Amino acid sequence: MAEWDSLTQVHSEWQEYWDDATGKPYYHNPTTGETVWEDPSVDNVADNNNGNDDDSEKDIDDNDPMHWEELEDPDYPGKKLYHNNKTGETVNEKPDCLKGEDDGPKMTRVWFNPKGYKPSETFPTKWRQPKKYPASNTEMLKASQMVWGDPYMSIFRINVWTSNKPQRYKFTTEDIPTVGWMYMYSFFAFKRYCHDTHRFDVVQKREPVRSKLSPLLLLPADDDKNENNGGNKTSDDNANKIPVVTGRRMFNNEDCKMEKDFSFYAYVDPKPGLSRINVHDMEDPDRHKITPRPPIGYWFQRLHFFGYSTLIWNVKENWEPHRFNVTRDPEQVGWYQCYSFFAFDKKAPGLKLISIHQRNDDAGCLRYKISRGGAHSGWEYVDSFYAFDNPIIGTTRFFVQIDRNPERYRVGIDRALPPWTDLFQFYAYFVPYGNEVILNYPNKDAR
Repeated sequence: MAEWDSLTQVHSEWQEYWDDATGKPYYHNPTTGETVWEDPSVDNVADNNNGNDDDSEKDIDDNDPMHWEELEDPDYPGKKLYHNNKTGETVNEKPDCLKGEDDGPKMTRVWFNPKGYKPSETFPTKWRQPKKYPASNTEMLKASQMVWGDPYMSIFRINVWTSNKPQRYKFTTEDIPTVGWMYMYSFFAFKRYCHDTHRFDVVQKREPVRSKLSPLLLLPADDDKNENNGGNKTSDDNANKIPVVTGRRMFNNEDCKMEKDFSFYAYVDPKPGLSRINVHDMEDPDRHKITPRPPIGYWFQRLHFFGYSTLIWNVKENWEPHRFNVTRDPEQVGWYQCYSFFAFDKKAPGLKLISIHQRNDDAGCLRYKISRGGAHSGWEYVDSFYAFDNPIIGTTRFFVQIDRNPERYRVGIDRALPPWTDLFQFYAYFVPYGNEVILNYPNKDAR
């Protein structure tokens, strides 16, 4: 009571007055002559309470919400962890001090899974390196004959890398570049000559390192024979003959003495399913750029050719509920990267359409369907790509598989085991293990 009496005495020393100009009260202490706007008794009571709450603050300090941080489990995407920055404790369940009204008792959603299937023993699924050859040599020769009319014909991927200071480009068949180079773009071209194609040599220059593209002048192989034989050779015979390389490079005569890094063949006229690919050039230093886009800035159009335009597709896996997806997005949140492959974006001879659809099941879970083109009732179209229907040299065989109850799809590199069932197969170009990190994150702005 003595403490309360002292507070009352302090309050009684102050007198309250009214200010007509501001419409607010003010307080005057005749003993000290002090005048203030705020009620002094409120400050004294607050100071007294603060002095008595030290023990209570000490009790709740460790469980204060400000010390807790919500994190994502690096081993299980989508799973939450809670870390106390003061004590260093990490727990799986949300602490009581972070729970709100919505965290009370409620019904737990159970995903529709009557068979009780779970993901593989270790998540994500461990995929092995696929076989080097998708089929026997005879089957691959027949496939090339059906697609291109040449049993030994094949296509291969050419990667375009970019670097700065100065901006320049390098063309290689390698998937892992040297330090300072960023992946930008890829396309496929022919390994061998076929009728009406032109040969292009890739030349590497130094100081600074960069690549240039040199088209070679090709002459018919049977010109002299036709003249000597009175021109009795037919057009079909000449179409199957490989032209003679003159050794003279068109447009780039200054590079004639430089050794080529590799060569490829491509059309210079439009063909079904092939995309136009432009070659730009710039001086000081002289350098080339390969891109599907038109020239911009100080780049000028040098030449063009037609090849297979390709994109990287990513096979991803999700934990709960267990499902798979095929997407061009390399950074899909909550999904784990399994592997990647190159497929095509245009219909060409020997290619078939593979479509991806999506829908929400009865439990609200978004599921994906992989099928051979066309519309599907109840499913929403998402994306599509083209892949070979037969085992072309250099491709990998992929199996599209299904599991029912619940209905889910996946793309595997081995034949299905229960509960999965094979639906169909296609052939695309597998991205080797260890390289997908580089190729899945292209420099999009550089294209």
